[in-house]
This record gives sequence, structure tokens and C-alpha cells, in this order.
Amino acid sequence: MDVYLSNALAAPAFVLADPPRAGLGKRAVEQLVRLSPPCVTIVACDPATLARDLAGLMSGGYRLDRLTMIDLFPQTFHIEAIGQLRKG
Repeated sequence: MDVYLSNALAAPAFVLADPPRAGLGKRAVEQLVRLSPPCVTIVACDPATLARDLAGLMSGGYRLDRLTMIDLFPQTFHIEAIGQLRKG
């Protein structure tokens, strides 16, 4: 994802990211902050890596509008988390 973002010249109106368990990663977060799309939604399968990615985005000027936790795999420790962020 970070390679695609680094080649982008203009910010998209909306970003929907579904990263692997390792999360977006530092470079992808940096590129999202650089492009500054007004709305970013992240669907994460690991709340810990989502928290790390959210910290980077929020320090770059985003605010967390909504965080939704979804238990798609009952009776396991796996939780899906959807974070919706807005610029400003």
C-alpha cells in the first residue's frame, strides 16, 4: 500500500484500508498523512496494530470519529476493529 500511496499526487476523497495483521505500517501512515484525504476508514484484525496506526494518523492531524469492535469469530480472542477518522 505504501508504494501506491507514495506515487499518488492527489488525495483521494476517501480511503478504505484493510491491512494485514501487521497493520498499515509506518510508511503507509506517513504517506496517508502526506496525502491528507479527508476521510480514512481502517478495518483491522489486530486491535494492537490498529492502535499503533491510529496514533500515527492522529498525530498527523486526524481525529477518531468512531471505533467499532465486531466479534466475527465467537469463542476466540479474534476481534475485528473498524476505525473511522476525519481530517481536522
